Amino acid sequence: MKKVNDRGKHKYGMVIDLDKCTGCGTCMVACAAENNVSVRPDQSDKERTITWMRLYMVTNGKEFPHTEVSYFPRPCMHCDHHPPCVSVCVSTATKLDFNNGIVSQIYTRCIGCRYCQAACPYGARYFNWWDAYFPKSKGLARYLTPEVSPRMRGVI
Repeated sequence: MKKVNDRGKHKYGMVIDLDKCTGCGTCMVACAAENNVSVRPDQSDKERTITWMRLYMVTNGKEFPHTEVSYFPRPCMHCDHHPPCVSVCVSTATKLDFNNGIVSQIYTRCIGCRYCQAACPYGARYFNWWDAYFPKSKGLARYLTPEVSPRMRGVI
């Protein structure tokens, strides 16, 4: 969705209809694929996996048949005006583009201090503890997004 602000510049946003979310996790997979988020050889340890979008499940805590369940995805919210992750970045690796409102990361500038991870109010920043791993399958290179570089070890 594109919105024009008072200066005539475009701001981008994402609308997620929570009434239609079934908790399938496809948004998480699509986000990881679009941003070249690498996987670990063993993805069973969910404490050590990297995901740029989390999917949360909320229930009313009642017993069946009165149980109600809702899901909501949590991407980076691209905080407007003064994102906390940008203001604490000592190496200016995290930046806000005032023209479109996108908060981005320059991996080669990142020194791995993890201040932005601590400052993010949404918990949307992850430290990359290992080298990028992409399974060596036939034709996988076609699926990597050419506009996004895979993150190296030691960066957020």
